[in-house]
Amino acid sequence: MTNPPLPAAAQNNAPAYNALLDYNLLRPQWTEDQVVDACEKALTLAVNCVIVRPCDVDAAARTGVRIGSVCGWPFGDQTTGVQLNEARD
Repeated sequence: MTNPPLPAAAQNNAPAYNALLDYNLLRPQWTEDQVVDACEKALTLAVNCVIVRPCDVDAAARTGVRIGSVCGWPFGDQTTGVQLNEARD
């Protein structure tokens, strides 16, 4: 099943739609260089923010992109205390 094409008005306003999107960069095998490259791509796409692993926050911050991160990813099976510590770190 494929998605229907965007209406012409949506195609002309892609940056406006991109500003509503968060760009997920949570692949566990990615290197720091790959994360930085993806963050630079996100800047050109003008997305709202990138979502990165906690270990990639510093690398993403150097690119100037807006950043979000995760706690308890991917399963969320850590205790609340562990997730709070992740958020503080």
